[in-house]
Amino acid sequence: MAIDEVEITMSEESVQSLETVSPREGEGSTGIEWSGRLVLIFSLFFASGLAGLIYQVVWSRLLTLVVGVSIFAVTAVVCTYMAGLALGSYVIGRYGERYGDPLRVYGVLEAAIGIYAALTPWIFEAINPVYVWAFQSFEGTALNAVRIALSALVLLLPTALMGGTLPLLARAVTAGGEGAARSVGRLYSINTFGAVLGVARQQNSDIQGS
Repeated sequence: MAIDEVEITMSEESVQSLETVSPREGEGSTGIEWSGRLVLIFSLFFASGLAGLIYQVVWSRLLTLVVGVSIFAVTAVVCTYMAGLALGSYVIGRYGERYGDPLRVYGVLEAAIGIYAALTPWIFEAINPVYVWAFQSFEGTALNAVRIALSALVLLLPTALMGGTLPLLARAVTAGGEGAARSVGRLYSINTFGAVLGVARQQNSDIQGS
C-alpha cells in the first residue's frame, strides 16, 4: 500500500510539473513570434524612411522646376511637406484604429504612396500649364499664394499618407505589451537612419550624374 501511495503521489507531481511547463513553452513560442513581428515592423519602417527622403528630394526638385527656385518657392515646398506630415500623423493617428489591423492599414498607405510616386511625372506635367498661366497673370503676394496652393495640391496627399505611418506602427508595436515610449523611440530612430541613408544615396547619385 505504501508503494502504491508513493506512485500515486509521484504521478500527481508529474502532472502538475507538466502543467506548469507547458504554458512556459507556449509563452516562448509566442515571444519568438512577436520578436519576428518586431523585426518585420522595424525593417519596413527603415525602408520607408529611406524611400521617403528620396521621394522628398525628388518631389522638391521637380516642384522647384515648376514654381521656381526663389526663397518663396522653396519655402512653400518645405512648409507644404511638413504640414502634410503633421496632418497625416494627426488624422490617421486619431482615426486609424477604426480600420482594423494597423499593419494592414500601413501596407495600404505605403502602396498608395508608391502608386503616387509612379504617377509623379504626369502629375507635375499637368500642373505646369497652371503655373505658367499664374506667372503671366499674377505677381508678388498673389503669385506666392499660387505657389503655395500648387505645392499643397501636389504634395499634401502623399505627405499626409507618410505622416500616418508612424502612429500606425507605434500602435502595432505597443500591442505586444512593450512600453509606448521605448517603442516609438525605436521606430523613430530606425526611420531616421533609413532617411539618412536615403539622402546619402540620393546625393551620391547626383554626384555620379554630374
